[in-house]
Amino acid sequence: MSSKSVKKIGLLSMVFLCLNGMVGSGLFLLPGQVAAVAGNWGLAIYIMVALIVMSLGWCYVQCASRFSRNGGAYLYAKEAFGDFIGFEIGLMRWVVGMIAWASLTVGFILALGTLYPQVMVAPLKQILIVGMIAGLGLVNIFGANAIKKINDVITITKAVILFIFLAAGIFYIDPQHINVIEESFPIDKLGVASLIIFFGFTGFEALTIVAAEMENPKKNIPLAMMLGIVFCSVLYFVVQLICMGVLGDNLAHSASPIAAVAEVLGGEWGKLLVSLGMLISIGGVIVVSSFITPHSCQALAEDHTIFLKFVRQNSFGAPYGAIIISTVLVCAIALSGSFMELVTISVISRFAQHIVTCLALFSMEKSGVMQPFSRPWKRAIPVFAIASILWLLTNAEPYHIIYGLGALVVGVPLYFVQKWLDVKPSEIILTNLVPEV
Repeated sequence: MSSKSVKKIGLLSMVFLCLNGMVGSGLFLLPGQVAAVAGNWGLAIYIMVALIVMSLGWCYVQCASRFSRNGGAYLYAKEAFGDFIGFEIGLMRWVVGMIAWASLTVGFILALGTLYPQVMVAPLKQILIVGMIAGLGLVNIFGANAIKKINDVITITKAVILFIFLAAGIFYIDPQHINVIEESFPIDKLGVASLIIFFGFTGFEALTIVAAEMENPKKNIPLAMMLGIVFCSVLYFVVQLICMGVLGDNLAHSASPIAAVAEVLGGEWGKLLVSLGMLISIGGVIVVSSFITPHSCQALAEDHTIFLKFVRQNSFGAPYGAIIISTVLVCAIALSGSFMELVTISVISRFAQHIVTCLALFSMEKSGVMQPFSRPWKRAIPVFAIASILWLLTNAEPYHIIYGLGALVVGVPLYFVQKWLDVKPSEIILTNLVPEV
């Protein structure tokens, strides 16, 4: 038996991948929306949401440190609660990934349209959408190393632009604009503001889905994920602070706050630079999504016959079947054009996998897969995370919850179909992957 020698993704690139999964359109769009809902108290709510995300990240870290396979929440759910729950979470994670990839691509074209309105004219708009999706699908065919190089370049470029913005903006803050003494805490808007801010952190768990592509995943994924969450939390807080300090009351009415701040600091050239940074940031999230999504399908294929053909890999170690089917479906979703609805649905859908991952800790502790919690605070963290997600769900629109969790309903008949077709997939996978001598 021979094995393919595929270069794994190192720790630094893993941190970049985690950051690119989070720092995207939310960084450029959230400050104005948060200010409109919560005023200057938005800074305090950022800290609260960051603590929620860190608690969720801690739960993922505990699970990730025990597995080196692709799958993430799907793998944890399967280990803790069996095939059915695992299949449901795995299928939904794949669907959510495709919706996110599609909506982000449409969002990128919309953002590009603010600079070049002609790209919004049909059929050029549709051609660009399909071209971007198909192009990234093709890049993924060449394996993780190709995506790693693109991801690293995008992250470094994005970081340089953001550093210029932060370094310049911090000196233009007017302390009077961030005074909260005269404002009452918006308790009635707390849930809505938290849900808006949480959108900016979506994707923090992406590394766990592609664990098999990483170097020393049991050690490096937890470190990279927590570094990414902490860095992103600080970045969002400082950006919100600068936007508040520079724009004041105008922030709540700004559709593109960072671009507005850049225009104050550097005129049209400053605005153009930040607009370029916005496109690069959204593009970075799309690159991460295009890499993660096919591997969600691959993880299902490794355990379930119905997806078996998608598990085969090419000479670059890429699951080409999963990449092709994901790319085709994402094109179809993106051409539906419902950008805002797709974004909201993808966020709500992630909550199910977060809750199951937190619950999996207790199940795996009971079954002996992981060591018992040695301190009461370790048991309190997943309880806090679950309660926080349930609270956030109460602030979502009912129809968004129904659509967001709809993949769970679709998964029920599909699960039983695959059980009927099941013919020991692990044996077939070995037959397909082991070359003849």
